Order: sequence, then structure tokens, then C-alpha cells
Amino acid sequence: MVIIHELDVLDVADGQDVALRVVCSKGTYIRSLCADIGKALGVGAHLRTLERTRVGPLKLNRALTVDAIIRNHHLGALAEHVWSLDDALRDLPVVVIDARAADRVCHGGPVMWSDVVPAKDGRLPLKADMAVRIHNGSGRLLAIGRSSEPYPDRIAIEKVFATVWE
Repeated sequence: MVIIHELDVLDVADGQDVALRVVCSKGTYIRSLCADIGKALGVGAHLRTLERTRVGPLKLNRALTVDAIIRNHHLGALAEHVWSLDDALRDLPVVVIDARAADRVCHGGPVMWSDVVPAKDGRLPLKADMAVRIHNGSGRLLAIGRSSEPYPDRIAIEKVFATVWE
């Protein structure tokens, strides 16, 4: 499902070129949105330029140019600008698993609900068909998983990031 959270007109130039700012859900085709707006207005429209300024927690204003990466590397300051994979995925809730399940997860095996360590409030942070980060008891990111039909009793592994040899 496509959701438009915000749509702002930033500028109108020459009575025909419109600059928009759109905050939307994943799966939104901005080119189609522009065509649909033009059709609704009875004037037609197409997309001239598109600049993605954010994807999840990753924002363009925090990005570095190649020159800035080289400069920071030479200064020994590049690590200040690099996020861990866990940080980049921080919008996903965390499920902590017990040690017994960690080996299975690192081989792509599913997480059974009996493997999950409940949060301090006793709740599990998972809804049907929601992606989650899977951590071991030490807080290390092991994988991304998803609970979905036809197996609601487990979290299927979608991507493994850790190995048992690390």
C-alpha cells in the first residue's frame, strides 16, 4: 500500500515547473505520482528530476562526497562518519535470541518463539509480516528475519550477517 505522508509545493517556476517535497512509504513511484497529479489537474505532467534525500534513517545531508571520504580517511577521522549495519537498520525492532538458537540462525535456520528472550516488559516486539533484527544475548546483530504465514510460530531468516566462525 502506498502512503503519502507529506506533499509540499516548494516552488512554481514559469507557471509550469513545480518543485515538490514528498514524504512517502516504500513502493511509491514518484514518476507515477507526478503523472497522476497532472492528470487530476487536467494539464498532464512528467518528472524532470528526482532527488532521494532519505531512505529510512539514512539522510542525504549526512552523506559524504568521495573527496570528503578521502580527506577524512587521511585525517584518521573516517570512522566518525561510518555507521554500523545495526545502526543503519535501527528502524527495525530487535528480537533477542538465546545462545542455543544463535548457531542455527547463523546457518539460516528459523527462530522458534521458544528461542526468543522476552523484553523486560514481557512483550515480544513483533507483528505479523514485520521484519526484525535478530540479536544474540550480547547484542550482536546476527540476521534479519520475518514472521509470516504459513509459519506464524517462527521467524524465518531473510539475511544472515554473522557466522559462527567470527
